[in-house]
Amino acid sequence: MKFLIKSICLLYLLQLPVYAAVAVHPKAGSTSASFLRLGIGGRPVAMSAYTAISDDVQAVHWNPAGLSQLKENELSIMHNESFQGIKHNFLGYAHKLKGGYLGLSFITLTVPTDLERRSGLNENDVFDPITEVEGYFSASDIAGILSYSRKVSPSLYLGGNLKYIRQTIDIDNADTFALDLGALYSVDKIKNLKLALTLENMGGGIKFIRKEFPLPFSITFGAGYKTVNDKLILAIDFKQFVDDYLTTSIGTEYSLTDMFVVRGGYKYRLNGNPLGDISGLSTGLGVNFNNVSFDYAFKPYGVMGDTHRLSFRVRFQEIRQLYLFRSKPTGKKISKEEISLPVQKIPDIDKYTYTLAETDAKFIPIDNRTFRANVTASAKQGSIRKVNFVMPVPAQSEIKVYFGETDLPELSPKVSKKKLIYRHFNIKPELRIKKMFYEIRIPGKWIDENNVNSEKIIFMFKEERNKYLEIEGNKTISAGDFYYYSVEGPALPFTVVGIKKAR
Repeated sequence: MKFLIKSICLLYLLQLPVYAAVAVHPKAGSTSASFLRLGIGGRPVAMSAYTAISDDVQAVHWNPAGLSQLKENELSIMHNESFQGIKHNFLGYAHKLKGGYLGLSFITLTVPTDLERRSGLNENDVFDPITEVEGYFSASDIAGILSYSRKVSPSLYLGGNLKYIRQTIDIDNADTFALDLGALYSVDKIKNLKLALTLENMGGGIKFIRKEFPLPFSITFGAGYKTVNDKLILAIDFKQFVDDYLTTSIGTEYSLTDMFVVRGGYKYRLNGNPLGDISGLSTGLGVNFNNVSFDYAFKPYGVMGDTHRLSFRVRFQEIRQLYLFRSKPTGKKISKEEISLPVQKIPDIDKYTYTLAETDAKFIPIDNRTFRANVTASAKQGSIRKVNFVMPVPAQSEIKVYFGETDLPELSPKVSKKKLIYRHFNIKPELRIKKMFYEIRIPGKWIDENNVNSEKIIFMFKEERNKYLEIEGNKTISAGDFYYYSVEGPALPFTVVGIKKAR
């Protein structure tokens, strides 16, 4: 991690100008549809860098691949009260499909009807070249965007946008189509680090009357890092437009509480920011309520004025589900009669198919946002018999809990040689769970055959690559052919539980 931070700092410092003057790019002003350059969303604009962080419906603008990181359907509305009366708006919706996410969004930019219309008939008059105002007109831009994104592997997300772009100046208008492509990659060796790449505005130009102006094509590379508890997010973007110098954006987000978030960022353009150093600054805050978020961003534009973006996001809750998967005993098949429910595909884990067992779940409300759940499984071969956990979700949510049976991948040889593994359990909560208490049963025959001391069973919870948290189980009862143990364990997204043989 230290190497990553040093590398980012070095790349940023290498872009600092060797002289203070602001340089104008040779192709400056040669492209059309400049409104596509403007940032969308209170959260992204406040951070300045968002390509590798994109995890909401606003990803359609920053990186369409990020749509696949959504957990639920989402609607977002943004209004940008810009300088000189210019209004910038966004409306977007993302819907979860079986194979990915589909998004539909619109971006508009409107200029007040205060642009002066002059004929220019006297422009050759050296004494009075400026003609009288003959009227006023307005201008507007609109883009309709159809997006699709899917997770193609455990570490790789891909996405794309098809854009319809239309510009209107007074009574004249022109339109075109464009394509965006995006990729998002989770780095396996560095936990919580993501890399991103986007290609934007690939398509035909905008043609008014006789001359055609190309779209502002750009390439962006980004990196984002979340701390283990997700309280702090760091991001950096390198963006290259076809008609401008390279810009570097750095941003951060810090969660003060589950409700309040503060953000800040800075964008630097190689050879200087045209509107002054202050124009690179951005800041903002966010307020979260269950499935609703409000985000505000402040961004100055030097002598042009300041902009204020306010965005609203709402997530449409589906049925909340907690999946607890366990592996089949080696060499033994489970008969269909022992499983209560048919084989089903579990979202986001396409590599494995899980046979689900019935559960009896009782949810006791602690307050208006938190449940205590008591769950009992009914599969005859089940090792996990009961689970007790505290789960902060809205009281009106519908909640389902499944215990699944499947063949999970074996642990690495290094781990298997040191530990006696009875069975693996893959625990995947879709919600934030505070504590988990398990009641696990183990066949007495297995304990006897492996010389395990039934009074001292150590359960191992996998926290990260080959690193285990060891917790001693509390033997409760012996019933029939089984020993029953209670243990408090972590509630990590992916947990492998084993049993350590006492020496």
